[in-house]
Amino acid sequence: MKLADGRELAPGTLHPSLALALAWDRIKLINIICTYTELTLLLEASQTGAAYSVLSKIVAQ
Repeated sequence: MKLADGRELAPGTLHPSLALALAWDRIKLINIICTYTELTLLLEASQTGAAYSVLSKIVAQ
């Protein structure tokens, strides 16, 4: 995923967008763990396929 220049230096700017995109498809996030180099999304095992599909579409843009 390509981030805008400088965006990686501003923590907390990416995960609200991802959470909203997942919420539109009724995918429930249990927790979001965000650091400067990594973003981890915790969700129910039954929703992993749907979440992967949504995130794949975002990355492809």
